[in-house]
Amino acid sequence: MAAAVVLTGCVTNDSWSDAEQSEIKMAAIGKVANRAIVEGATVPDDFNFTVFGFYTTNSFAATSQFAMWDVECSKQGSYFKHDTDSYYWPWTGEVGFYAVSPASVEPLVEWASGVTLVDYTVLGAESNDLMFAYNKGSNQAAALNMVFHHALAQVEVALNTDKEYDDVTLAVTGISFENIDTTASCIYKESSPADQTSNPSISWSGNTNYGSTEVYSSTTQAVTYNEVDGVATPVTYGDGVVVIPQTMDATSEIAIGYALTQNGKTIEGVVKRPITTTWVQGNKYIYTLTFSLNEILFNPSATDWVKVDSDSISIE
Repeated sequence: MAAAVVLTGCVTNDSWSDAEQSEIKMAAIGKVANRAIVEGATVPDDFNFTVFGFYTTNSFAATSQFAMWDVECSKQGSYFKHDTDSYYWPWTGEVGFYAVSPASVEPLVEWASGVTLVDYTVLGAESNDLMFAYNKGSNQAAALNMVFHHALAQVEVALNTDKEYDDVTLAVTGISFENIDTTASCIYKESSPADQTSNPSISWSGNTNYGSTEVYSSTTQAVTYNEVDGVATPVTYGDGVVVIPQTMDATSEIAIGYALTQNGKTIEGVVKRPITTTWVQGNKYIYTLTFSLNEILFNPSATDWVKVDSDSISIE
């Protein structure tokens, strides 16, 4: 799931008749399912990111910081750029850009090591889609493609029952993943900037926090049997959330809060089940919860009478 951000130029003529210096502006194409997570190959109008530019005159054998360094870009009119300042391509040399979204992230950026985030915490539904991009260019009016890669994994939960249940109301009151990594460090290094569609090098390590991530809370979702064209079709519960890529251990589990009502009486509780999935960067995992109820049935039997001898009674 890559998102393309296009850097394009708007020509501004100066006193040179044979040279043009183009302003660096960014035109984004986008479509998303929700604010936090970018879905598909495009980005929304409220997408923002920070760019870090490196200037070189020798094919990046040596670099220096470019003027466009730690600059937040958002949509201004038809383009993405800084909201007040303009930046221009130099007439000579090349500029390489690392970009990080959302713009609120504060990374360490170096040409040799790439983009580093230390002790980055992911808070489930409160977290944005962390994305990285890189490309290089020189003075040009043509578009400079920036393909943003997802640095996290995504999880989504769908609900269904195995059949219709009469006179029963079943609801999910909350879902969380427990005993998972919620804080870790990552490094992004674009090893092949010419190929923007390839999967970049994004590595996670040094997990420093082990806890739980709420997928959904304070929202009650009714669960009923959903059938489309004769096939049971689970219903997605809320939106997906991003999580740190990781491998589960023996204690990792999904916890589901439920409320079961029958004959006007409600029982609430939490069901926990183990999860063994490995969450990989850039992958989306859909967990389908299928609820089944065991009907209360009785198999009656009775103890036989115990025969006891009694005294003989003579009636004369």
